[in-house]
Amino acid sequence: MRASADATVFHYSESDLGSFTTTNPCNGEIINVSGPSYLEFTVTMDGTGGSHFEAHYNFHDVTGQGGLGNTYHVPTAVSQEANVIVGQEFTFEYEQLFVSSGSADNFDLHYLVRVTVNPDGTVTTSQAIYSSTCRGRNGRRR
Repeated sequence: MRASADATVFHYSESDLGSFTTTNPCNGEIINVSGPSYLEFTVTMDGTGGSHFEAHYNFHDVTGQGGLGNTYHVPTAVSQEANVIVGQEFTFEYEQLFVSSGSADNFDLHYLVRVTVNPDGTVTTSQAIYSSTCRGRNGRRR
């Protein structure tokens, strides 16, 4: 969708120093994850009930320390975009790669994100981890 003369653009960005706990599906190691994340949304409303949604996530400096002594790096950046109807929920997926600098295998967390662009241009999201996949040391899925 191209912005027209009567289009309205909303921009939202957030930086967060967050933390969470996850489990390596390859070895059962509990990992405490923390670090800065950056989120940016841009919504272009077309004035007729439609909108163009863009999202950018960056977890580049996020790391995790595992209970078995392994350190994990999370070099993940995600970009998504969609043309959506204002007020209707849509869903997208992304993967967050965990790379071990110790002896543990690498793995992915798979996320499902539900998004609604509201009539006032604000964005409502909910996110859930719905699975994890062991990738092994060489990055191939098992």
